[in-house]
Amino acid sequence: MKDIGQRQPPTGGRFHHTADWTALTHAYGTAVTVPEMLEQVASDDPAMAERALHNLSGTIYHQGWVYPATVPAVAALYELVSLPATHHRPRILGLLSDIATSIWDLEEHDETEYDTVLDWARASRAAVEAGVPKLLTLLNDSDPSVRAAAPFVLA
Repeated sequence: MKDIGQRQPPTGGRFHHTADWTALTHAYGTAVTVPEMLEQVASDDPAMAERALHNLSGTIYHQGWVYPATVPAVAALYELVSLPATHHRPRILGLLSDIATSIWDLEEHDETEYDTVLDWARASRAAVEAGVPKLLTLLNDSDPSVRAAAPFVLA
């Protein structure tokens, strides 16, 4: 009998093959639903995109902590924020900023006994830093809210 608490990994969509999501975890367990959430963030429906971004944020960045699934999700978030048709781009940039600064929050609160968590935070920050060229282009975006949010990620 199949455990109803486990989901089968989706097989389609542009984000499903960007990482081995079945081998990664987020705040609530296996990360098989992360690509689906990323697809929904890209939705034409602003309400669906907002719900998906809220759910995604709570799984890959939860209470100041990041997880193994955060690193590949960052690349997808950069892809989404670079597309003018994506809804809630300033909020996506805010999430990227939060992910980048999670290392400081952990070190500041002396969470250094959690070496693995610090490794995830370092890798997540490096993933955000890898997107600096995209951030620089967003400084000239046609949306003033995006132009205003991009420097916070750069900081």
